[in-house]
Amino acid sequence: MPAMADARFGEAARRDMENFFDRAIGSDSPVVAPVGGDILMEMLDALADVHGIAYDWIPVLDVEALVAELGSQPIRTYVRAALEALDIRYIYNENVKMTVTELTEQALEEEDGFLSEADCE
Repeated sequence: MPAMADARFGEAARRDMENFFDRAIGSDSPVVAPVGGDILMEMLDALADVHGIAYDWIPVLDVEALVAELGSQPIRTYVRAALEALDIRYIYNENVKMTVTELTEQALEEEDGFLSEADCE
């Protein structure tokens, strides 16, 4: 990428790209630390409380069971699972066992031609 930036926009653009990649993937780049189980469960309990306030009901969510069912996942997966479980419980008054496959997001892809050469000029 830096070479392409240099070819298209000059040396200053190349340096900007090199600086960007040094910060993004270099040894000094920030690292996201895993969240401990207690903090995760506390956050999901708080999320359930907020859901209850938003919909004016007393939410029922077995956070320990939810975390155990999903296993090791990114935080956003736990949040999505908790919200899905709360929504289903609120709307249908049913408990649901969440699985990761139900929460899989579709991959985001660039649209061909979204950025044309004319946009880069």
